[in-house]
Amino acid sequence: MTAQPSPSPSAPNYSAPSTLNALNKLRDLTGKQWDHLEHAAKAAKECRAKVKGIVESENLISSDTAMVVFGSIARDEFTSGSDCDWTLLVDGMTIGDHHDCAAKIRKALSSARIPGPGPTGVFGSLVHSHELVHQIGGDEDSNRNTTRRILLLLESAAIGEPSSALVRNRVIGQIIKRYLEQEPSMTQEDGKRRVPRFLLNDVVRYWRTMAVDYARKVRDRDSDGWALRNIKLRLSRKLTFVSGMLTCFDCVLRPACSALESDLFNDKETQLLSVQEHVHAYVEATPVEILARAVYCYSPDEKSKKDLAVQVFDSYDAFLGLMDNTDHRKELKTLPLRDADSNGLYKNARELGYEFQRGLTKLFFHTDKELTETTQEYGVF
Repeated sequence: MTAQPSPSPSAPNYSAPSTLNALNKLRDLTGKQWDHLEHAAKAAKECRAKVKGIVESENLISSDTAMVVFGSIARDEFTSGSDCDWTLLVDGMTIGDHHDCAAKIRKALSSARIPGPGPTGVFGSLVHSHELVHQIGGDEDSNRNTTRRILLLLESAAIGEPSSALVRNRVIGQIIKRYLEQEPSMTQEDGKRRVPRFLLNDVVRYWRTMAVDYARKVRDRDSDGWALRNIKLRLSRKLTFVSGMLTCFDCVLRPACSALESDLFNDKETQLLSVQEHVHAYVEATPVEILARAVYCYSPDEKSKKDLAVQVFDSYDAFLGLMDNTDHRKELKTLPLRDADSNGLYKNARELGYEFQRGLTKLFFHTDKELTETTQEYGVF
């Protein structure tokens, strides 16, 4: 999705692996088009192009900053009700012009009638790389900082000048390096591949925090918008979490980096660079593509692959169709909590979440023995 820096002997190759075109392979196998997924991906690309035109025409991106978008616009899941979540990522000396540029971006997007971020304050402003890289865990790692860091890894895209992609990749590279270098077990003399626990634990922490915060928002906002957030938590938010788990698990089970396909005895530097390359390759894929790759690679035979793909992506495609329906979205946003069990639209949407979960359960526990054992060992305990 973004321009990549040229590889060097001391840096991993960040190009996404060719195996991550699995969604189209599943389309061919099942005969399913999944029109809502296709339409949402097209809409996301069009919105990114529109935002790109705005920030470039206003000359708002400097060499030490990146215009980065998150959420559905970055995941290729943009619908008629989607917001444009963005930050101006600064990776350099802080100057007053950065604040002015962020304000101009906010005003330019508003003038173009591109919906801005929600009221939480996570997006729509300046973000400095120092906090993202160095404040992982501890009291200084706020929910806001954790959200920005994890979503930068799992669902982000650079917009505008080539320097945006370079800055984004540089910051992501440093975050990944921090996760890996601070985990002693990542490099061992036996050369065997290991799941990056530090990164995985932060992905799990983010998911659990998001689930807890959902309950808090229901109370604080007097249940306003609870149903819409609930359905998103069951599907799109859960998909982002799943893509993070698969990124970590596949480091051992289905590595994107060719060097990881064999044990790397005594070469600790190559071990780290290879894992970094694997993680960064997955960062350049959307959560849907990562899940599609898992369905394609872990299913034991063609029938299982086809059945699981239909179960997972039929439900997710229908969810995107619901999100793209203005009337349905409005109904869910204004639905009183007391009407949860009597509202047909919410019950249908909830069933999509159940079906999606059943598909994920089948994937992680009933397709591949190694994936099941890895999930039990690293995802549960």
